[in-house]
Amino acid sequence: MSDHYICFIPAEPDFIPNEESQAAAAALIQKTWNLEKSEITPETDTHIVFRDCGENFESVHCPHCRAEMEIGHWQALMDQSYSDEYGFTISTIQTPCCGKSTTLNDLSYKWPMGFSRFVLRAADPGCEISDHLLIELESAIGSKLRVIHQMY
Repeated sequence: MSDHYICFIPAEPDFIPNEESQAAAAALIQKTWNLEKSEITPETDTHIVFRDCGENFESVHCPHCRAEMEIGHWQALMDQSYSDEYGFTISTIQTPCCGKSTTLNDLSYKWPMGFSRFVLRAADPGCEISDHLLIELESAIGSKLRVIHQMY
């Protein structure tokens, strides 16, 4: 049996909302999806962490020309951008397809994934994330958010 989660991460990997904002966002999810408090977890890491989609992962694409990136090349870029001491660094990379500049965070992931120090993770209630809920969460957190559906 698989576990399903919905993660909300800030668009900017270094952004960390204050505790009041985190609590407001968690309360909003709890009320909207009728979840138990224990099913919603705000987490803050000391370094930037890769937030994957687990078994939902399909492919990685260039944000400029939409060409699919070879997984081995993407993994090499991930290895180059990571250290045990500092976590991930979000630096500029050149795409192998069209040679344009981007970052690992700005690649197009099918299913969405990203990098952050903060994540608000909730048990997946099987509900759609309405535009209204996302706008309210972004207002509570104080940042644009990326939604990641994790399946393990």
